[in-house]
Amino acid sequence: MAHDTYRYTIFDMTEDKYIIRNATSDEASAKINIPKTKLASYATSGFLWKRRYNIQKEKIYNGIGVETDKDRPQKVMDGRLKKEWDKARFRINPKARV
Repeated sequence: MAHDTYRYTIFDMTEDKYIIRNATSDEASAKINIPKTKLASYATSGFLWKRRYNIQKEKIYNGIGVETDKDRPQKVMDGRLKKEWDKARFRINPKARV
């Protein structure tokens, strides 16, 4: 039985731009120096790698195209909204972590 195939998109929250889009796990892990074993877990959890990189994964169906993985909720916040949210959080709790 074949395993699922994914493509990864990495967004830099600090510079507010995409680092790489629609990349294989090898390409994505090499681009931001993350072990491949952690790449999938960070993509699934939504946590930021090194408090900077947002990793999203997309499932490839039948090798034809890329569709969003339906198994996890989609993130609706863009980079600017996340920065504003963090500012508000830090005003309330200065010891909060990103």
